[in-house]
Amino acid sequence: MNEADNNASGSVLKAEVNRQPWLGLLVVYVVFASFFGGPPYPAGPSWQTDFLTPANHVQVREASRWLEGELSLPAPDFDTAEVDGTTYSHFPPLMTIFSALVLMVSPKGVPHWLLTVVFVWTVPGLAYRLFLGRCGRIVPAVVLTLAYVFGTSAFCILDRASLSAAVWQLNHAISQVGLLLFLDGYFRGGRIWQSGIGLLIGGLSRLPMVAYALPMVVMAWLQGGRRRWVGLTFVVVLVGTFAMLNELKFGSPVQHGYGMIYEGRGDVVALSAADGAFHSKWIDDNLYWMNVGWPVFEKRHGNWRWLPSVQSTGIWWTTPLLLMVIWDVKRIWAERQNRWLLGSVGVIYAVLMLYHTTGFAQRGYNRFSLDFLLVLLAMIGPHAFVGRRWVVSTLLAIWGVVYFRIILF
Repeated sequence: MNEADNNASGSVLKAEVNRQPWLGLLVVYVVFASFFGGPPYPAGPSWQTDFLTPANHVQVREASRWLEGELSLPAPDFDTAEVDGTTYSHFPPLMTIFSALVLMVSPKGVPHWLLTVVFVWTVPGLAYRLFLGRCGRIVPAVVLTLAYVFGTSAFCILDRASLSAAVWQLNHAISQVGLLLFLDGYFRGGRIWQSGIGLLIGGLSRLPMVAYALPMVVMAWLQGGRRRWVGLTFVVVLVGTFAMLNELKFGSPVQHGYGMIYEGRGDVVALSAADGAFHSKWIDDNLYWMNVGWPVFEKRHGNWRWLPSVQSTGIWWTTPLLLMVIWDVKRIWAERQNRWLLGSVGVIYAVLMLYHTTGFAQRGYNRFSLDFLLVLLAMIGPHAFVGRRWVVSTLLAIWGVVYFRIILF
């Protein structure tokens, strides 16, 4: 073989290598399309699948009022806060902002298919990019992506967001898009703009994710120069948006309105917040439901059946791949980037443990764990599939998929 042939072979090999990441992405989306249950539009009642309108979605209603120049809602509804006879939405504003932009060009409402494409079907691709950067290899990246999408509570919120776009699950789905963008930029040498946009999307969808402003500030400060001020600007915009809306709605920049939504209600969730939406008396219950949360087994008509609790379910046995965090804790802690992220995870976890309910109507899964679960999976990426441990990691990942996609559903 002459030099020309060698060069040609080398060029072909290089081209094949360059195409390999796209092959992994293709595998991810082929599996997602077949395993998730259909094309990128939901299947359900027509009022849910066509448009989200001010009549059937509180944040679209709030967006419509914003376009009319009003901050308040026209009337009280479930999970709305009332201040001196005026009703407000307490939900984080990202979905409201998105809806306002869409309503300007789509007066009938927010197309459900658009929400599904933007906030559900982008998740596998963003996850694959994150894990490919963390693992450096295609197969582990594909395994981790599928483990995250199908083997964690992410599957439940993505499924519900695509079926009904209920405000609780939809905001969690949106927050995952933001967190994926933030983490990918954070781990890829501190891409300040990407991480900043991700922080805004995640933080303005789920209030606890404001805690990721900590590693954002550290990353920006260490980079110095113009990037330092760009990063700090993102944090100021995030915190300032909440402070401004809280002041305008509830009379204080630190009043989030969560406690106000239960006034006048007598349901069990409202009664649990009698001492405040956040209280130390809930730590024991929250620790149990976040970490253990076993189902109940009962015998009916001669057959045993299992009943997962609607109060949420433990993350360690439903997504046992997280156990690799404990296995590799020394390696994880050795990375400075991880230490700042773990600080944010600690803050988020502490807040969730104080919350008056770990969540309601989340049968067999734990949507609140998604505020930090992805971070832990990203941390184990460089270590979980090295050497022989790939066997254990793959088996743990498979169990998560079996639980969420087969047993639970």
